[in-house]
Amino acid sequence: MKKNIYLFKSGELKQENKTINYIIKNESQFLPIEQVEHIHVFGEMKLNKRILQLCSKYKINITFYTRYGNIIGRFVNTSYRIGKNIIEQTKTYLDTLKCNKIIYKIILASSRNCLSLLKYYKKEGFDLENIIINIESEIERFKTINTKSVNYREVAMLFEARIKQKYYKLFDVILKNSDFEFVERINNPPGNEFNAMMSFGYSLLYGDLLNSIEKSNLIPEISFIHGHSRHTSGSLQYDLADIFKPHIIDRLCLRMVRSNLIKLENFYKTSSGGIFLDEEGRRIFVREYDKQLNKTVKDIRNNRSYSYKQFLSREVYKLSDFVIKGYEYTPVYFKW
Repeated sequence: MKKNIYLFKSGELKQENKTINYIIKNESQFLPIEQVEHIHVFGEMKLNKRILQLCSKYKINITFYTRYGNIIGRFVNTSYRIGKNIIEQTKTYLDTLKCNKIIYKIILASSRNCLSLLKYYKKEGFDLENIIINIESEIERFKTINTKSVNYREVAMLFEARIKQKYYKLFDVILKNSDFEFVERINNPPGNEFNAMMSFGYSLLYGDLLNSIEKSNLIPEISFIHGHSRHTSGSLQYDLADIFKPHIIDRLCLRMVRSNLIKLENFYKTSSGGIFLDEEGRRIFVREYDKQLNKTVKDIRNNRSYSYKQFLSREVYKLSDFVIKGYEYTPVYFKW
């Protein structure tokens, strides 16, 4: 399986001997071109047309992040999307019934994955029964909403918000007696250390989903849930990320705190009051994130095992098959 590459130090990317040379202060580090799938750049990076041509040839995308971990841009290798597929995605967005079906399935899968994470920690002895009961009740109510309704998207998103508010109570239960607290979801900028970890992790997840979307028949600019609430060049990754956040990012953040892999000294506070991971903190997080992506779990839809990274691309292609070919779409549900 090809790898993600994470570049933290400022430097230069050059083509040399038909591979990538990552140069930091005149020291070279060669990246095996055949093994690279996606490059995440966190530092200042100098590059030229030759390195972009090489990345395009080997279908390597590059995502650039701010010092705070937010995506600011990306290089995408040459796209060969067919016009009729873009039309089909547009038609799906405009088709109320078909679009609402996607919204229903994604929000239901996201909610069920939140619930399964709660049940996992309940088995570990945490008192989460009331939260589980409340979310199960919300999910049952969500299932009764008429998907033929013109304002279904807005109503469904309200249910999603209520479920997330209940789900977020998980974090302070698990974080009790640690140096970290959650309190509430605070981002833009993150208001405490745990929120800073979540925001950074979500940005990495968005970047990897964008990478998969760009290699599919779909375009990220047309989403089905967050299209009206995000002022960005792409938003389909936000739709799909909700399915994976509980098991890839939220669980990872909790594990890192409980295992003392991350400490309060790995964060810093800006003059505006935002709290972010420092460079060492980002390195630690990325190392564990990459391990998480490569973990294999069973897909209950076909009883086969895949890595989380494979699940990301599979989910994109499952949605693409529904939009373009009309195949049935059943989002992944992780069950322990």
